[in-house]
Amino acid sequence: MRNGLSATAHCGLSPARATMPVMRFQTTMMSGAVRRPAAAVAAILIALQVSAVEAAPVSASRLPAIVRQHVKDINYHCSRSGGIPPRSPRLVRIIEITNDGQPDYLVDLSHYSCRNSESFMHGGHNGSPIWIFVGGPKRSARLAYDGYSHGVELTSGRGKSRLWLKVAASACGQPPGTARAFSDWWFCSRPLDWNGRTRRFVFAPLGEVRNIARPG
Repeated sequence: MRNGLSATAHCGLSPARATMPVMRFQTTMMSGAVRRPAAAVAAILIALQVSAVEAAPVSASRLPAIVRQHVKDINYHCSRSGGIPPRSPRLVRIIEITNDGQPDYLVDLSHYSCRNSESFMHGGHNGSPIWIFVGGPKRSARLAYDGYSHGVELTSGRGKSRLWLKVAASACGQPPGTARAFSDWWFCSRPLDWNGRTRRFVFAPLGEVRNIARPG
């Protein structure tokens, strides 16, 4: 394990723990002599997305240091698992969902394919890990959300942008004890709300869930 990244990144939860898990790729540096493959790091391209419109890829050097380090750590652990870090132009998207005029950064591992070790960083039944870093002045940023999702959707309306996660089971309001097997899970889209006091993203109330899919 390096930099707080555990191999549990690719493990799913048992049905008894069907809530959305929290998986942490810690972004603080730890001392160590192991070197990352410089060519893989240099080859990273980051896709720029403002509001709901995607633009052309831009250099990773355009991102805050904490986000660049996070991407380097993902590449490092891909290599450590025997994989080959790919070019992943959609791994990081620049969005604005705190509605404060500062760019925010969505890291979505569903758009990352660690060649020869594709399953290493994915969450099984729980989907793929995502992280949201909120931007600050002078190209600073801080981690404000980490979890799993089966997909993300960015919407804009009335001057406000919002991120919706495709989630499952209890995150969709499924009653306890009814998600014993994956085939029993409900799926839905649920938005995230920005909590300005804690400076974290949290799930919006269940009343805002949409597109619920129930088995049978």
